[in-house]
Amino acid sequence: MQDWTLHAVAPWVLTHAGHEVGVAGFRIGFGDEGLDLSFHFLPELAGQGLASEFVQAALDHAVDVLREDHFFALVAADNAASIRILEKAGFVRNGTVKGEILMRLKMRPRARDRAGQDG
Repeated sequence: MQDWTLHAVAPWVLTHAGHEVGVAGFRIGFGDEGLDLSFHFLPELAGQGLASEFVQAALDHAVDVLREDHFFALVAADNAASIRILEKAGFVRNGTVKGEILMRLKMRPRARDRAGQDG
């Protein structure tokens, strides 16, 4: 909760069709560069695209509102679904940490961000 209080980055309770379906958000200050993206959905909702939708919305929020462009995630090696979701969003594998796969993403500045910096 301290991250949310200080930085408005986490946690979020995720809802779909009026029901709570998971928790997710970012954590900061854990020794790695960027924001740590984490998401957890109810298992019975697997395959509906909710996690992919959340990841993209969270990254958009982080870039547009928080002005962050570096992200990482730690994923259990046997969690193929989450690895695929993160890879689809542009994350790449970057080694292991305590048995989990470390994945990283560096976002490129958006056209409107670059345009504002040129003038």
